[in-house]
Order: sequence, then C-alpha cells, then structure tokens
Amino acid sequence: MPSNFLGIAVAFGIVVALSACTDQAVQPTKQTSSSEEIKLPFVKTESSPCFAKANRDDKLHCLFATYQYEKEICPKLATQVAATTDMTNTLDSLLDVKKRFSLYEHLLNGPIKENEAVAYVRNHWGYFEIDVSYHGGPGNESYLKNLPLYCAPSIRRLNDIESLGPSDIAWKVRVEWLNQYLKVMAWPWTEAYGYPPEWLLDEFDKVKNIYNRPEDKKRLTDWVVSTEKFFFEKAAKHAADGWAGRTKDQQIEILKGWIAKLRAGI
Repeated sequence: MPSNFLGIAVAFGIVVALSACTDQAVQPTKQTSSSEEIKLPFVKTESSPCFAKANRDDKLHCLFATYQYEKEICPKLATQVAATTDMTNTLDSLLDVKKRFSLYEHLLNGPIKENEAVAYVRNHWGYFEIDVSYHGGPGNESYLKNLPLYCAPSIRRLNDIESLGPSDIAWKVRVEWLNQYLKVMAWPWTEAYGYPPEWLLDEFDKVKNIYNRPEDKKRLTDWVVSTEKFFFEKAAKHAADGWAGRTKDQQIEILKGWIAKLRAGI
C-alpha cells in the first residue's frame, strides 16, 4: 500500500519504547549471480520479538508501535541520502537495470551505513519495499525532488498484526493501506495510468475474509461508503466524454460496478 508520509522525525521516547519491540538484525545471505541475471539478496527476517509478549493486547500494541516507527524510516532515509553527495551520485548510476540490485550492498557498505534509518532498513529488509526509481507507488514515503529512491514499508508488518486476528489496531492499519491504493488507482478516464482497480477489489475480498465477525460488518460497510463518496468526487472533477475512449456515462457506470463488487459479500 504507496507519496504519503514525509519529513517525520522520530521522538526520543518512541525510540526508547521500541528498543524492546523492533526486530533483531539479521545478516543477509549473499547470493552470487551472473551479469546476465541479477537478483536481490535473500534476507531472512526473524519473527518479531513482539510475538514473545505474554498476551494478545501487548503483542498488538508492540507491533503497532513498530509499524508507526517504520513509517518514519523512509523519509529519514531519503533525507540522509539526499544530504550525501556520494550516495545521490551512486543512486543515479544504479538506474541502469543491470546495476540496480546492488542497492543493498551500497546501503550495507556505503558512507551512511551507520545512520539509524539506513541501518534499520538494512537489517529489516523484508519489511520495506526499496528500489532505485524516480517513480513510486502505494505508500511511497521517500519522495524528495530529484532523488531516485523509492522506499516504503512493505505489507509484511500489517500481515504480522492481522495474524493475531481482527482488532481495532489491525483495522486502523488496514484502512491506511486500502486508502493508499485508492490514491494511485487507474481511473476509467485515464489511459493505462495507475494501479489496476482489480488489485484493490481482490485485496478487499481478502479483507472481508479476515474481518468476518458480525461486529466487523459496520467497519467494512463504512469504508465502502466513504470509498463510494471518494470515487464520485473524483468523477465530478475528471470524468468527461472522450477520455480513455469512453463517454462520461460509461466512466460513471464503471465506478458503479466497482462499488457493487466492493459491497458484495459484506
């Protein structure tokens, strides 16, 4: 789920509180690869120590604190990289597709390897989506003008939280992810730009299976209602005859179809 969280500083108290909650550093198992086939290093990230907590509520609050902390990491990483000339030049050179997967090694051994954000990303690689790119996607929190770095927390921390079952905390995080995808969807009046709506529809079907208690129905329904409002606010501004080879009425009908699919099964 990409854009959203920029320039957030980590408060000292949060860092201290998280010292017992954040994952332990795990060294990567380096893969060798030919010049013809370059792969990301496989990094096995251990289960969060939050799961060792005595009860479910403690686990949830620990995981949520970790999630909040991780949202602040990518902006800090981007700021540090932007302030380091050697790193910005290196990132630019890595835009060559055959070089880009050495990004991990540059973070591991580069001039800012001891920086808090860099070290955290390096040691929790599976919990971040990171690449060399001028473009982003859902949850991209690293954007700085003219910096070719894409960084965002991966969905893995949400998966950790939802592995404990539906809860107020899990739903709060889940809604953030769903809303991120809404912001980067391909609309009926755009030409192949953005994330396909089918992804959101499929993802929401998974959400319905997780949040399947009677008390979750209102949560799901309320989100669909707010999404419908968002869809038609967008349509009022952008839908028009001729865009993407469709009439305005056809574009509106597509939106109505999406809403019907979102409502199905609630």
